[in-house]
Amino acid sequence: MREVKNANAIMVAVGSKNPVKLNAALNGFKHYFENVNVQGFNVASGVRDQPKSLEEMSTGAATRAKNAYAAGKANGHVDYGVGIEAGVYSVPGFPHKHFTGAISAVFDGKSVHLGLSTGVELPPKVAKIVIETDKELGTVFDELLNRKNVKQQEGAVGVLTKGKFPREKTLEFGVALALVPIVSKELFE
Repeated sequence: MREVKNANAIMVAVGSKNPVKLNAALNGFKHYFENVNVQGFNVASGVRDQPKSLEEMSTGAATRAKNAYAAGKANGHVDYGVGIEAGVYSVPGFPHKHFTGAISAVFDGKSVHLGLSTGVELPPKVAKIVIETDKELGTVFDELLNRKNVKQQEGAVGVLTKGKFPREKTLEFGVALALVPIVSKELFE
């Protein structure tokens, strides 16, 4: 990610230093704002490394967003904090199917707003390993494909969609959708 500092830009603190998440936050904000700067911070999510429910994902995203906002404030000026928490979850009515996706949270200093990225069904053998162990989904795909660091590249969704929907793009949409209550605030009042 190429970072360009602009004094008049919106400053976004992201609760991760993962370049995929930093680019997703930057591009998500750029759907609505012309001048955006992002800075990553290693912050706690308050949930396990591999969230296994939508509740855990939303809690992790919100906690990361608030902690990133605080870290940004301590480091200078910040307008928004962003947290992105990927995980594995099931859908009611389909207990034997598991999906991966992410929840993005944007914290404006007062309220947390959430957006969902796309979700994709996981192969049963992959879901079983993730659900029954403490392994992260990216690690399972690394082992399955004999690769390294899939999660900081195309991600599980990129692998599963044969590169058509890389992780960065799906996370970007989650961030952009979390901004809806901010950019369309007149409809939320």
